[in-house]
Amino acid sequence: MILSFPIMQRRLSKAVKSMALCFVMFASASSYAQGYIEIEPLFEYITAPEEITPLNEKSNYLVEHFWDNMHFKTKSTVDHTALNHTFNVYAPPLRS
Repeated sequence: MILSFPIMQRRLSKAVKSMALCFVMFASASSYAQGYIEIEPLFEYITAPEEITPLNEKSNYLVEHFWDNMHFKTKSTVDHTALNHTFNVYAPPLRS
């Protein structure tokens, strides 16, 4: 059976796309199998008191008191991954 060049090109293209899809599925499955990375927080995060009900007031409270439990003088070094996580927790109330 002799195939023309365009037919061979389409079949090759399909094969490459299939292999790429299999690679992506395998890579995502293997990274999922590794599990989640647990990050130890730098300090205990606060929560707003239940008496504060409006969202903007809760956000203001969190922004004002978030760093109260962080003892800056006792920390000689800080894990950058934990610091990034802390800022990801701290940032959303700033948007409110």
